[in-house]
Amino acid sequence: MQLHQKKHKTQRTEKNSMHHICQNGTITALTKFEPHEQKGELRNSLRAPEYQCYKCERYHLGFCYGGMSSCKMKFRQSCATENFYILTKTGKSLYHFTKLSCMTNCEDINFFGYERRRELICCTHSNYCNLPLGS
Repeated sequence: MQLHQKKHKTQRTEKNSMHHICQNGTITALTKFEPHEQKGELRNSLRAPEYQCYKCERYHLGFCYGGMSSCKMKFRQSCATENFYILTKTGKSLYHFTKLSCMTNCEDINFFGYERRRELICCTHSNYCNLPLGS
C-alpha cells in the first residue's frame, strides 16, 4: 500500500479567511473561528439570518413614488406591508396606496376609521417578502 503525499499551498486572502490550494488545482475556503470576547456576542451570532425588506413610503400598482430602498430586519422586526383604503359612504373599501417597511412587533391587523381603513400584513419568512401580490 502506497501513500501519495500531495503538495498543498495555503494563501491568506482576507482577515480571518484563507484559501487552501491542492496540487490538482482545487480551492477550499477556510475561515478562522475566533471566540467572542463580549458577553452575548456568541448568542447573537447564532441567530437566524437577517432578512432584507422593501422600503417605500408610497407604493401603488407596481411603482414606488419617491424611490425604493431596503431595510434590514432587526430583533423582533418583520417586513411590513401597510395597505391604505378609502371607505365609501356605502361601506366599500377602495384601494389607495401601500407603504412598505420594517416594523417592530408587527402583527397582522385591520384598522378602521370613519373615512379610512388600514390593513397591516407582516412577514418574516424570506428576503423582500413584503412586496404586494400581483406587483
